[in-house]
Amino acid sequence: MMLSQMKRRWILAAAMLVALAVGVSAGLGGAARVGDLGLRQLFGQRMARAEVVIVQNGQVLDYRVDQGRVLGARAGMLLLLERDGTRQAVQVAPDAVIEIDGSPGTLAAIRRGMIVVTVRIGNAPAQTIRARTGLR
Repeated sequence: MMLSQMKRRWILAAAMLVALAVGVSAGLGGAARVGDLGLRQLFGQRMARAEVVIVQNGQVLDYRVDQGRVLGARAGMLLLLERDGTRQAVQVAPDAVIEIDGSPGTLAAIRRGMIVVTVRIGNAPAQTIRARTGLR
């Protein structure tokens, strides 16, 4: 199933928000100050998963964001161990945008032990994947 250009843009925007929050969190040690919006706490390195619901032009879009350590990767699927111990199988769309350590990548290049953030609409396959090597 192909997603519309607008939905793809929203998925990419949500992924960039998560990536920004994770990057800011990593740079500041994940500590939030009183008065912060809490994005560093909500979408930072401690996040296991999130659901973000937005309404655009009267249409409700339900985004699912999962973050975890890769237990396995195979054709069209990632198995993650999320921070709270939940094992999550995430289908990956064939045309997903995949980034590894800030560079374009492929699902085949994602290895066991990497930390990944996936973004998908509801239970659809993930359209955006950000993977990184290194420690949490």
